[in-house]
Amino acid sequence: MGATVIGPVGRVGHALEVMSRERVNGAVLDIHLGGELVYPVADALRRRRIPFVFATGYDPESIPFLYLDVMRRQKLVAWSEAAWLLFGIRDAC
Repeated sequence: MGATVIGPVGRVGHALEVMSRERVNGAVLDIHLGGELVYPVADALRRRRIPFVFATGYDPESIPFLYLDVMRRQKLVAWSEAAWLLFGIRDAC
């Protein structure tokens, strides 16, 4: 699809570090990373206007109101679906 995958990244601090040194065009975030909630990463992505989606088993009622506009998919998300959700690319695979 022309993208380079950076990750997986299993900790919030590591994800923020990676974002500070790598070019990130989009992200698929699990809400629960190694005992931490991923919302600081989501906030950093929003500030940078980088598209992201949640890939999670959490139901919508457990996601804070601030993030209800974020697309949510059940794990596991296919690469082709991620490309469509993040960038509007169809037939990516």
